[in-house]
Amino acid sequence: MSSITRSPAYLYHSPHSYYFRHRVPADLQESIGKKEIRSSLKTGYLGLAKSRARVLAVITQELFVNIREVLELSKFTDQDITALINTHIREYLAVYERARASAWQSEQEGDSEAASKFFKTIEKFLNKK
Repeated sequence: MSSITRSPAYLYHSPHSYYFRHRVPADLQESIGKKEIRSSLKTGYLGLAKSRARVLAVITQELFVNIREVLELSKFTDQDITALINTHIREYLAVYERARASAWQSEQEGDSEAASKFFKTIEKFLNKK
């Protein structure tokens, strides 16, 4: 028994080609200025159209997430951003100091290999940034 698979909702066919169509979420319609995103898939072959449409669906979802993040960030004042950065730095330094103290204690107890590994790991981490 063969099964018929449906085309994705964001894929539609015109007389000559397939198109991608994705509704813009209501909370983003004002920012984007559209209710729908449409694009020709530049193919008349269903298999190729499905493949291209899936890629575009992922891209548009990521776009919506990114736009929401930007909109959320735009609500912050400079003071809010400074406070967030300072909090993040304080938390990082607290973790670093606890780990460093632990490595120092290991070194004092004669486990210099553990302390050396810790400092090398931190050095690598800092050099990547």
